[in-house]
Amino acid sequence: MKKIKFCMQHPKVKCLNDAIKYLRLEKLQEGFEFIYDEVSPDYVIYTEHIYFSKKYKDLYFKYSNINPIRIYFGRELYMPDFNLFDYATSFYDEIICEDRYSPLSSAEDQYYDWIKDIKNNVTTIEAAKNCLNKKTGFCNFLYSNRNAHPMRDACFYELSQYKKVDSLGKWLNNVHSKGTGYEGHKYDSIDLKSNYKFSIAFENAVASGYNTEKILTSLQAHTVPLYFGDPNIEKYINPECFINCNKLSLAEIKKIVMDIDNNDEIWCKIVSSPWQIETQKSFKSKKDEAYLNFWRNIFSQEKEDAYRIAKGYHPDNYIKWFRKSKPIFDVSIFIKVLRKLGIIDFLSSFKINKFNV
Repeated sequence: MKKIKFCMQHPKVKCLNDAIKYLRLEKLQEGFEFIYDEVSPDYVIYTEHIYFSKKYKDLYFKYSNINPIRIYFGRELYMPDFNLFDYATSFYDEIICEDRYSPLSSAEDQYYDWIKDIKNNVTTIEAAKNCLNKKTGFCNFLYSNRNAHPMRDACFYELSQYKKVDSLGKWLNNVHSKGTGYEGHKYDSIDLKSNYKFSIAFENAVASGYNTEKILTSLQAHTVPLYFGDPNIEKYINPECFINCNKLSLAEIKKIVMDIDNNDEIWCKIVSSPWQIETQKSFKSKKDEAYLNFWRNIFSQEKEDAYRIAKGYHPDNYIKWFRKSKPIFDVSIFIKVLRKLGIIDFLSSFKINKFNV
């Protein structure tokens, strides 16, 4: 059994079990002996933190002397940089770069480690009617990020012209209760959404393959998700169980919602539709297997055969530029620092909340 010495650069990954779980490599443990080694690893796995944290950027160069295989694993929407990494995996599902790239496995796998059961238990019209009778609200909007794609806020305001949309998070909060940020509401978002007939499930950004927990938690809450984001979402989720807003105008979205809101039969049909049909299940299975094969190929090669980063005048100049570049400012990190220092609580005592935290 081949020994794989590796480490991962992410604040939530501290040991071998953390890394295996975060990377979803449990099935590969049967073929390789994984050893977590931060001193002399043969493989170093970097994440999006390399772009907005000086600490993790510096770690890229820390290992230069031992020249490991560098792999990028991104769960935020940063395009992989093959000038910096031998291999990469991310949400983007249409990148072709020989054996150097594979899309992540499904969003379900990437985001539902904190959900034990995501199976639909409302599979009949009768069950949907019983579910509808328990609904007390019209539509929810659960977000803390004010800097997302402008269509998200625009949809909130457009639907609010018809009926009140309850904003349950920190951003645009209108329910007179303390909104939670992502770390707070990711565990209870299903319960928060379950009282509503509709959910605004709009992504932070638009990119092929970038679909996250937003549509999944909305389905789990047995709402009708209004989805905007991944143009290929119908490869992953049955289009019969949500409203695909990607090619709709705001006026069209509002009209569709009004029609469904006033027709219980249509609502029940949507909510009781399977979340995935055989087409989506087959696509997911093939994608998951391709993801594992991507890692299997990297680890199966001799180390000297696995390098892919170009060397020479322009590639080397690019590395020099990256070393001198400043990290991208990330407001969430800044807010965490302020909170640890007690500044957020101090400002809150004066009812000052400039950062909407």
